[in-house]
Amino acid sequence: MKKFTIIGAIIMALLIGTMSTFFMLKRMAPEVQQDAQVYIETNIPQIISNWNSEELIKRASPSLLKAASRAQFTDLFKTLLEKLGPLREYKGSRGETTVTISFTGINRKGTFESEAFFANSPAVILCRIIRLNGSWKIDEFRVNSDALNQ
Repeated sequence: MKKFTIIGAIIMALLIGTMSTFFMLKRMAPEVQQDAQVYIETNIPQIISNWNSEELIKRASPSLLKAASRAQFTDLFKTLLEKLGPLREYKGSRGETTVTISFTGINRKGTFESEAFFANSPAVILCRIIRLNGSWKIDEFRVNSDALNQ
């Protein structure tokens, strides 16, 4: 009988812990979404306005910085400037964030698409961000435009 009481108490504690974690993450989600949206709306125009690779590099996550050398970022942005031209109009972004919990802590990530019109062509910028040490960092950065296929 004592074993059943202990097992019941353990199950109850696990249920309470799971429920409280779920409600904490649910409360956090709107704040994380708003914070990420502000980050994207503030930083993407700075990166794409004149295709300055340094603007991306200073906002990049460690994994993005490992994916390419500084020279490769510079070459890519030079090509983007040649093909697309400077920014004419930034149309904003849409996207979503996720908040998860793991053994390493609370993880916050977001995926956003931004529309922009450049001197030579429109483009869609796909950006994945991750919250590291209290700051958002760009973990993936892609540019899609018909002008890049020519």
